[in-house]
Amino acid sequence: MRKIIICFLAIGFMFGQITKIETDYGDSTIVNGFYKNGSLKFEGIKIKRFKHGKWYYYDEKGFLIKVEKYHHGRKVN
Repeated sequence: MRKIIICFLAIGFMFGQITKIETDYGDSTIVNGFYKNGSLKFEGIKIKRFKHGKWYYYDEKGFLIKVEKYHHGRKVN
């Protein structure tokens, strides 16, 4: 089953159709966003649909460019 899912994701990235994957775990959701070239654009966690904790943002080459911290949807300095 995992091989089928991995193949599906690879094909989706090749054709630029997958831009975000959200994996639900009850009240929390892991979110991964992607550029059209398939590299990771951002990643973070949502709790009850609100950004929570550290969110990481990357450039198209995969280098970390920014980290933002959220607490129940509000940005923390």
